[in-house]
Amino acid sequence: MTTMLKQRRLRFQILLVSIASMTAIGFGHHTSPTSAAAWPGDDPAAERAERTERFLRVDEKPGKTITLEIATRRYRPVEGDGPLIGLVGVAHIGERDFYLALQEELDRYDIVLYEVVSPDGARGGIVNDPQKRAEATRARLQLLAGMIEDYRLRHGRYPVDLESLRRDVTEMNTVMANWVRSASIDAWGDRVMYETDEEGAGFQLFRDVEKSLENELRVTEADEVPALPLEDENIQTQLAKAINLAFQFDEVDYDAPHWRQSDMTHTMFRRALKASGADVDPSAEMLMGTSFSARVAEMLLRMVRMLDRMTDGAVADMVKVFMIELLGDETIIEAAKGQMGEAFADILIDQRNDIVLSDLERIMREEQHVESIAVFYGAAHMDHFAESIKRDFAYELDGASWYPAIRVDLEQSRVDQRQLQQIRMMLRRSFRQMAQ
Repeated sequence: MTTMLKQRRLRFQILLVSIASMTAIGFGHHTSPTSAAAWPGDDPAAERAERTERFLRVDEKPGKTITLEIATRRYRPVEGDGPLIGLVGVAHIGERDFYLALQEELDRYDIVLYEVVSPDGARGGIVNDPQKRAEATRARLQLLAGMIEDYRLRHGRYPVDLESLRRDVTEMNTVMANWVRSASIDAWGDRVMYETDEEGAGFQLFRDVEKSLENELRVTEADEVPALPLEDENIQTQLAKAINLAFQFDEVDYDAPHWRQSDMTHTMFRRALKASGADVDPSAEMLMGTSFSARVAEMLLRMVRMLDRMTDGAVADMVKVFMIELLGDETIIEAAKGQMGEAFADILIDQRNDIVLSDLERIMREEQHVESIAVFYGAAHMDHFAESIKRDFAYELDGASWYPAIRVDLEQSRVDQRQLQQIRMMLRRSFRQMAQ
């Protein structure tokens, strides 16, 4: 095989892994679900009869439609009391109606644990270890300071209070607005204090002096914390728009007090990589949580433009069919893990999942009034979650709903049956090459 052919194969394999990872791995008033019957689309008997509890499937009506569907599965204790746990699978790029349906699903839960590898300080809550409270609080103050500095750069002044900062951030990024909520409470559980000087030329964030005792925690403009910028439209959004789809973080509202980041921070991720000695290849190094690097997105955008020329404008449906076929094959996740390397896959999937399972266990132990908890993660994480919940928490499947994530109307599309078969053959050939 020539060097050029090897390079082309490698680029295509990286592309497959990147699409799988970006789509399935990644990433107000509400009422508690109290019974399985309250959930639309439930068919508990049929779900219990399934030999495997899948979270991804393709529904194809030959010549009419082809759809990637993603499951939400709900679990209850085999015996005794305990909160309902919903595993809400998501694709990070999908139909706008898909995210609307998931929002309705998630609004039913008392607590939502969500996926995103975040800056230090975004994980809120009380820190039980007294030795780590000051460190955790300082990280929160610095995160807030970065957002405050970005606010100043955009508005020419500092926000009057942290609530004004949160409302401003919400306009562009509800995930980061949720971080403001979380970081505004210190690791002792007290509200972070924020003040600006009379001239509006400076600010300070600090732990309540009356409660801080010997713990002097303070961050000011003099610390020169760099701005944490907000992007109006990132490249992920551009990619989604290019194929007439939507990007998860543009559609789902994360800005609610019962939504909690349950994932690694950037520092945790880097430390885990260093400890593992993982040989991070070009495909793996791009992936950090639910986001993917600009290089991957640019690669996909180039592919879209190339397909646009090849198919005379049928690009969007071609790429969507490609994604449906890619993600609907259960072997793709294992193939993606294999390409990443065992050590990196352990960090990207298993170690991040362990954080969620630890958060679940803590909530069930310390917040016994909670009646329902959603785990909102990429679909590739869900098999591991389901196995752990049943084995370690003694839960069983109680019901499920399938949501259409990506759909192509073949009757209205310029993608014909021949092209559909070509895509399938190309993917099968690539999987065989990846396995070699």
